[in-house]
Amino acid sequence: MAGRLGVLILLVMLTAGCDAGDKRAALPPVNASPQRVVAAYIAALNAHDLRTARALLTPAHERDVESEADSWFTNLRSITHLHLHRPATDTIDARSMHYRHGVVVGAEFVLDQHEVESMEDGPNAWSFTLVRNSPGQRWLIGSEGLG
Repeated sequence: MAGRLGVLILLVMLTAGCDAGDKRAALPPVNASPQRVVAAYIAALNAHDLRTARALLTPAHERDVESEADSWFTNLRSITHLHLHRPATDTIDARSMHYRHGVVVGAEFVLDQHEVESMEDGPNAWSFTLVRNSPGQRWLIGSEGLG
């Protein structure tokens, strides 16, 4: 498991510095781990593939990200040196978002933005709360914030 996660993180890091052009990021399979969903989200943001990025968010969180002045969708240049932590169960936040299952995945990365506003460029710690209602559903990012 750790080996596959390391390869996935390496792939995200390699694609992070590339000129996105018309590149599409891959949507992970429905049974993807929470870490793989977060890595796919970061890869989509780095590729400026907002369709794939939005597909990995709950509808409510998509609206939140869309409305932020310094949104990942509009202010991000790149996220590199991504390191993801193992997920920790978090049913309290999941239930507050009306989902049955929830986990938190901590992340560390180097951020480069067009405008420095709510987060500094450079190393950052962040966390992603992923939710779903059943094991057969894809994990979706329901919220995120300072790690």
